[in-house]
Amino acid sequence: MIEFPNTRSILASCVARESYTPPGARRMAEYLESFSNEWKLGETHLVDFPKGFPFAHVRPTPCNVYIDIPPTQPGGEWMLWLNHFDSIDPTGHYPVGRDPLELTTEPGDSDLCYGLKCNDPMGGVVAMLVAAHLLQQRNERRHGVRMLLVCGEEDQSQGVHAALSQNLVDDRITCLVGTDILVGDTLQGPARLGIGRPGRVGLQVNIEGVDMHAGDYSDDKYPQLASTREAWINLALPTIQFPERPEQHYQQYMPRSRCTISQWSSGKTHGLSVAKEATVNVDVIYGNPELDEVVIKAAVRDALQRTLQDHNIREPDDVMTVVREPGRKMDFTKPYLEAPNSPLVQTCLNIMRQRLGEVVLCAAKGTADEPVVVHRKRIPGVIIAPRGRGEHTDGECVSLKSIDETAAVLADLACHDGPLTQR
Repeated sequence: MIEFPNTRSILASCVARESYTPPGARRMAEYLESFSNEWKLGETHLVDFPKGFPFAHVRPTPCNVYIDIPPTQPGGEWMLWLNHFDSIDPTGHYPVGRDPLELTTEPGDSDLCYGLKCNDPMGGVVAMLVAAHLLQQRNERRHGVRMLLVCGEEDQSQGVHAALSQNLVDDRITCLVGTDILVGDTLQGPARLGIGRPGRVGLQVNIEGVDMHAGDYSDDKYPQLASTREAWINLALPTIQFPERPEQHYQQYMPRSRCTISQWSSGKTHGLSVAKEATVNVDVIYGNPELDEVVIKAAVRDALQRTLQDHNIREPDDVMTVVREPGRKMDFTKPYLEAPNSPLVQTCLNIMRQRLGEVVLCAAKGTADEPVVVHRKRIPGVIIAPRGRGEHTDGECVSLKSIDETAAVLADLACHDGPLTQR
């Protein structure tokens, strides 16, 4: 009898498959479908994006994969295990001569593996596949599982939006368990249970005018900067503040909201070197779910306008617009944070402690797909991810032992003899 492949070989197979182009992502989905069918992990379906959906015109058609593992015992709930299988283009992220699609091992430490997407997202994907195999060997499955593997997380979370439009997260499902990375270095210290993620709004600030090199420069903190209107905006953006939630768990776990400049460019010069136009792309990472794109955009524009006026740059000479980032088709991701004493958090915390010992709560640092489902379906969600470090660089790595530990926790959740979301 052929044995189920070990965790390293599954991870190596996933890393070896390119999934940052439409054809590569399609082949990855087909591989996951084939793997599930070969090992009888559950009822498996590959689902194309629906016609008329943004990005559905791409060829080959983008798709998602879901695997249903029904309970063997009555009276339980259904949970959604969620992750994605696409990745970023490694060009420029890996040194010349290094194959990003080859899984390598840390010298002297066979547990630590490197390779494109080994941590984000494949560590969590492999944990889900291993957990599904474990569940086929256990007859006390109290809760049903829908494993949803989506395309396009790296590009506007398009796959999870497509899945929701097709009701692939149906009303049976009462909670979500994501396995995408928590972001940062989680190799050291106690195990972590993610109870939320921040949200993101992408904006573009456009500045123009016949007299860009204008204004009273009176701040000696930045003597190297010319007194241009784009320089003041460059300085002002990181200082903009947004309303935060007052609850203790938001103050304790959720990162503070902030503006970060992702790109700055000046153009259409006049004279020798004085720019006539400037464009700034801005990421607003925020933690208050009461905010939205409209409120955030207005707050950014008002703050920047006040900054310009403070330095005697006023209408009509000043022309500035704040707009949605170009090319955005999907809604931006809103933040969410579960209460630490909620039933799902406490259930997961207890199961993880039985397996892993000390466990601490945290909010993930980066945006991903889980908040889309949590807000749209109004269900609680947590993140249980393997230990790893980095993403999108040649330093990205993941712990094989932690993948197996995460798989065991996921299987224990499905076999938990009690409710997941209710006391």
